[in-house]
Amino acid sequence: MVLSNICPTAMSWIHNPKRLWDRFTNPRGWVPLGLFLLALFPRLLSLNAFITWDEPMWTYRSIRFLAALLRGDFGGTFLVGHPGVITMICGATGIAVRRFVLGYGSADFSWLSGLPSLGPWDVEALRRLAPFLPAAKLPMAVPA
Repeated sequence: MVLSNICPTAMSWIHNPKRLWDRFTNPRGWVPLGLFLLALFPRLLSLNAFITWDEPMWTYRSIRFLAALLRGDFGGTFLVGHPGVITMICGATGIAVRRFVLGYGSADFSWLSGLPSLGPWDVEALRRLAPFLPAAKLPMAVPA
């Protein structure tokens, strides 16, 4: 299979780098990027703000989802009977970065991933879950 048949536009940019440069220097090419950044900016500013009542539950589900992936328990990744896998994948990505790259929250992650369920009056669980909320919300800022 020839690569130019798969993506002819990309191949034309490879063969003619000036065309790619013209695309990035054209003011009209910056409009989509500007709109994206304009929409992203308020979302990034509100990562620490409590927006919806179910954010702690989705963060908890993301922790359970990531823990199941780390154990290799793919059946354990099925946590809800409705669509939400993208939310859990995005949340788990942010939590993984917080835990493995930045090195924060390992003990709380272990405690929360072992919790059988999250109750609205479980103060200890909500206290341990709170630091994970911004990390779980950050990857969702882009696709939302």
